[in-house]
Amino acid sequence: MKSPVRETFLALASILVLSCFPAAEEEPKINAPFTPPYPANVLLISLDTTRADHLSAYGYPRQTSPNLEKLAARGHRFDSAFTTIPSTLPSHASMLTSLYPSSLGVRGNGQRVPQEANTLAERLGARGYRTAAFVSEIPLDASTGIDQGFQTYNGPGDFAIREAIHWIRDEQFTDPTELDRPDLRSKVDAIVNRQSESKSVSQPFFAFVHLFDPHARYNVHSDSPEGLRVPHGAYPGQRGVIENPDDFTPEHIERTIKAYDAEIHHADRRIGELLEALGSFGVADRTLVIFVSDHGETLDELLDEIPYGFDHGEFLHTRELRVPLVIALPKNFGGETPAIHRQPVSTIDLMPTILEIIGATCDAPCEGRSLVPLLFGDDLPSRAVFSERRWVSPEIPPTASRTMSVAEGRWRYQYSDEYGVALFDLSQDPHETVDVSDDHPGVRARMHSSLQRWASAHARPLWKPPGSNLDPETRRSLEELGYVVGP
Repeated sequence: MKSPVRETFLALASILVLSCFPAAEEEPKINAPFTPPYPANVLLISLDTTRADHLSAYGYPRQTSPNLEKLAARGHRFDSAFTTIPSTLPSHASMLTSLYPSSLGVRGNGQRVPQEANTLAERLGARGYRTAAFVSEIPLDASTGIDQGFQTYNGPGDFAIREAIHWIRDEQFTDPTELDRPDLRSKVDAIVNRQSESKSVSQPFFAFVHLFDPHARYNVHSDSPEGLRVPHGAYPGQRGVIENPDDFTPEHIERTIKAYDAEIHHADRRIGELLEALGSFGVADRTLVIFVSDHGETLDELLDEIPYGFDHGEFLHTRELRVPLVIALPKNFGGETPAIHRQPVSTIDLMPTILEIIGATCDAPCEGRSLVPLLFGDDLPSRAVFSERRWVSPEIPPTASRTMSVAEGRWRYQYSDEYGVALFDLSQDPHETVDVSDDHPGVRARMHSSLQRWASAHARPLWKPPGSNLDPETRRSLEELGYVVGP
């Protein structure tokens, strides 16, 4: 006969023994690749020099972006998207290759994208997409090699939106002159219905549209709403390192910031025209629309300290690194919308995301990762995102002075050979006003190690950087914009 005491003892012993061993971990969830219901068009819109915190779509009190608000209301808004570098050409080259600037070897305006890089336009073109780009300013001139893979590359010029609308129209309609008839709407409907299962499906398009408006100097526009109107003139009178900081009175600072906001509003209106045209041409429902910026802008935050203002590229603060990112899926692609995502992501994630949405993979080299799981309510493991300062001086070798940043979860840490280190808790201090390095030495050490490992892995570009072939006029135009031109 079994003793009740002995039975109880054995049961407790078994529990004790089992508790000494960790429970078997669940297999990590692997999200199945997304299968698109049809070949979607792709429209990538980049608005230069745009701070996320100056868009009404992101909660800014001034009504700067009503059309982007509408786009976000039917899509996904990323609240912690970071650029890889606060400079126009390197940032866009990084987006379109899914490579960090140091891997690509492009850290300054005026440098050249290596021919070996496999760009988004090249990858989409290989899958039968018609590809075109419409850019607004000289940093994205075709001579930089950023045009790789685009069958049509227009610009730089002042009419990027108009040219993009005309190109999309011509891509969709056999005889675009029919659209000039008085019965425009019925003709459009008739043509769309006739071709909806042919050209627009068998040969989708990829259009990249770049607007430069919010870049200094900020211009006054007649279409600015009353709350954003400022006296005629170019703002700011000075930018970068300010020679006469006393000129920036509180009134002048307010007018300059308002002019910056007005530039965003002007660009938003033009973006609205482009999105409206997609609807008029009957392709809005079949088009993946992505809105992003290449980098932000330092406004008046450093005028008293350095003084420096109304420029970008010298520092890695959130006001220059955090960018807006909105993704709106085509109709019948599913997804949970509208949605707001606060997990840190990088602009190098754009290419793998676009490729997965159209049913492709981002074959190596590809340093970003697809954000598609987030678009469908699935989890995406936390991952560090890195940024670096642009190449800044002909006298300093590109790797001799590094300023780098890493963001992960609630934290952002930066290291600089010149300025030291800083740690910010974005959950408590989204504008990064207080360095909490001394309060969290463990976090600082962990993120410093992560950043140093990244720097070591990106010490040399994948390919030998090609020499710049800028003509004197292009070089002069870049320098007039305030850029230090790369070798």
